[in-house]
Amino acid sequence: MSKCVGNEWEMIIVLSGMYGLRRNEVLGLRWQNVDLENRTFSVIEQLPFKVPPKTTVLDELAPTKSNDRVLPITDATLHYFKRQFDMQQKRKELTELSGNPYYDNGFVISQADGSPMRADRVSCNFGQLLRHLNMPHIRFHDLRHSCASLLLANGVPLKQIQEWLGHSDFAVTANTYAHLDYQSKIASASAMTWIGETSLATKANNV
Repeated sequence: MSKCVGNEWEMIIVLSGMYGLRRNEVLGLRWQNVDLENRTFSVIEQLPFKVPPKTTVLDELAPTKSNDRVLPITDATLHYFKRQFDMQQKRKELTELSGNPYYDNGFVISQADGSPMRADRVSCNFGQLLRHLNMPHIRFHDLRHSCASLLLANGVPLKQIQEWLGHSDFAVTANTYAHLDYQSKIASASAMTWIGETSLATKANNV
């Protein structure tokens, strides 16, 4: 996993795989919307879908496709945010010391010179990363689906998953993940068969 440990890609995968952010939400997240002290971040804007090549500065971002949301920075993810911030500060200092311009857009994810990272580059490089790691090909968007699947597998209700993923309509969440919710219920029911094979069943019959 050395290809994505300790660099931009590790943070990209954390934001999409663990938080379910859409690709353009990942690229549009800015430090001004990250509160490391209170350990939350707000998803309120996203990178525009059409960013001209060689764009260095974006004055305005697009609103998110759905409800704004505030997500917690957990114990498991706090160090990723801190490391990403420190890495960018060092990158900025080195760029300026070399006499080259640094375009401080305030993005959590950016190019080495601070300019916005294009969405198509994320998709392309993600595929290359999977091939390098000899992993099956999936779309970058499938990280978002994996996040939802893991939440369901751990008993999180669909309504809370809707809020976590930022679906504006509960029907979208239900239609997309209801089959997984049903499968989790089947698994739960199957797991309960152990009761009939233990002393609990005998005690119940003797009541």
